[in-house]
Amino acid sequence: MLAKLVFRNVKRNLQTYSIYFATLTIIYSLLYSFNTVVSNPVLNEAGDTKQILSRFMEQFMGVLSIFAAVAFIFLVLYSTQFVLKRRSKELGLYSSLGMKNKKIGKILFFESIIVNSGSLILGFIIGWIISLFLTKILISIFALSSKVNYFYVSSKAIFITVICFFIIVIISSIFNKIKINRVSIISLLKEEDANGNEIKLNSISQIIGMVISIICLSVSTYLINSLQDISSLKSLGYIILIISVIGILIFYYTFGNMLIRLIKRIPKLYYKSSNTVLFRELSTESNKNSITIAVMSIFLTLSFSIVLIGGSSYISMNKEISNSSPYNLTIIANKPLNKGQFLKELNDRGIDTNALFSNSVDFYTYKSTIKYKDLGIEDKNLWQIDNGLENQSVSVINISEFNKILEMQGEEKINLDKNQYIINCNYKGTLSYINNFLEQGRSLNIGNSELQPKFQSPTDNTIIMTSVGNNDRGTLIVHDSITDSLEKHDNVLNAIYKKGVDERKLTRMINEYIMDHSWTNDSGLQFDYKYQTRDRLRDIFSGSMGAIVFLTMFTGVIFTLISLCILSIQITTTAISFKKDSKILNSLGMKYEKISKLLLKEILIYFSIPCILAIPGGILVGKKIISFFETFLNFTIQVNPVVLIIQIALFTLYIFMTYSNSKKIIKD
Repeated sequence: MLAKLVFRNVKRNLQTYSIYFATLTIIYSLLYSFNTVVSNPVLNEAGDTKQILSRFMEQFMGVLSIFAAVAFIFLVLYSTQFVLKRRSKELGLYSSLGMKNKKIGKILFFESIIVNSGSLILGFIIGWIISLFLTKILISIFALSSKVNYFYVSSKAIFITVICFFIIVIISSIFNKIKINRVSIISLLKEEDANGNEIKLNSISQIIGMVISIICLSVSTYLINSLQDISSLKSLGYIILIISVIGILIFYYTFGNMLIRLIKRIPKLYYKSSNTVLFRELSTESNKNSITIAVMSIFLTLSFSIVLIGGSSYISMNKEISNSSPYNLTIIANKPLNKGQFLKELNDRGIDTNALFSNSVDFYTYKSTIKYKDLGIEDKNLWQIDNGLENQSVSVINISEFNKILEMQGEEKINLDKNQYIINCNYKGTLSYINNFLEQGRSLNIGNSELQPKFQSPTDNTIIMTSVGNNDRGTLIVHDSITDSLEKHDNVLNAIYKKGVDERKLTRMINEYIMDHSWTNDSGLQFDYKYQTRDRLRDIFSGSMGAIVFLTMFTGVIFTLISLCILSIQITTTAISFKKDSKILNSLGMKYEKISKLLLKEILIYFSIPCILAIPGGILVGKKIISFFETFLNFTIQVNPVVLIIQIALFTLYIFMTYSNSKKIIKD
């Protein structure tokens, strides 16, 4: 009998559970898929750096899953309260017919088991599909040769997801039991018709509250913009957080009353068509749910900012990697060698350069008396990594070898007169100084010759492949006749591989070659040669950004889902009270289609209310954290709002689900 009643209730209340069910399904699928991917055996093929990153991701995903589970509790409590309110008359009727609270609790418990189990099973299926897609992305990020194992199942991912399942079921059951034991039959029968706790503020209180919120938000904005580095964030972080939270809470606490007051001052808007009903409903619901809306605004601010940080960093990093690695290989000797010695030694080592290299350039860098401070670079304004740079000598190469480098990169050659120089710079930390120096048209004395700048801005090519974003702080290019009188400094080989060459295998062979030219002294292991390869750069930089974007996307999507689900539940609850207004409007001659459009307007506006502060707040916080990343990674990150497309897609999905659900409530 009990089982039959439970299954009948679930079937009859599918509409009530639909949004909650959909959110749980997405959450379970994300938990399973993300934890599956980070423990996938395909990452075992990755290099040492990548394996460290993959282990970091695996450990961090476990922590994030626990953190996400705590956030789910908030969602579960709110959703459970909604379900109880939606079914209060039904439960009150059970109680009035003599059913004990213990038995009602059992019914709700088994219903929760069924709904959550359905979400879990569907979540596993969707999660398996998502994990295949994410694994392909990781293989691309880490440049692995492995193929996707379509039948891989992670026991650890299943365990974590099932644990979250039990947490949600237990919390939901405890809350149901407490709620039912505390209420009477009469209160259950009347609860659905209750109007909630609407906030009523007089005009003076509204103005004072809004002024305080604006002051708090302005102060927090100023403090965020004044942050210079991570250390300043540590000292001001808690202050900014407290002031921001106070400002957001007060803003939304007064928002509903201010909204209706301001709209009423525009009679043409307020009394147009059925806008009176629309704005009255929005004002009422904003008042009743002000604290929850404020919390959702904070969640969405966090979500927008971390997705913006991760996505923008990854896109910018990929662009930097492409610009910083025009070659497959760079080898640098700390002393000048004979021309062709690099290639000879590689061939002697069993590396057939004719069969492996499609193009290569062997060139020298030269010493000069020019210091970076002579180019207008001041140490006090440099990034921390560049301390002491102003007193270092600027390297020189001749135009013939620079043109060979340009040819390798598919660019046109440059003609340079004997009395001219060019500066090449692609490092953001010194670029502004170099630009300013060249714009002034200042001359330089190199090799006892007075040289004038050929261009008013630097070229930005990669001459020597070393690092991403931390490449060329400034290199002088002069006529060949000038370098004839200069002392040779380093010997460099740049090479591009032929298509089909196994880069990883060749990198291992190059590494063995470099080790052949190593020696030990009191300071430890020393090397005659240094080298860099494109696949190593991708391992280090693309892999690290891949891990960051992977984790930030997971966190951002989870917080977005929780926020949207709660907003959806709130507006669905509103549809219950809006049903009465719709009956009145229908009796006055308004067609169902127009009532549906009015409902859609209300849903769109309601979903946008938390975004009033969340969007600018997320962009502000995101841009500031990105500036810290720039200093840490030594390259410029372009803020790219396109990465928020995931949030836009989720908003669209939940607006559609909410509209469909609310429309059914009104129609029924």
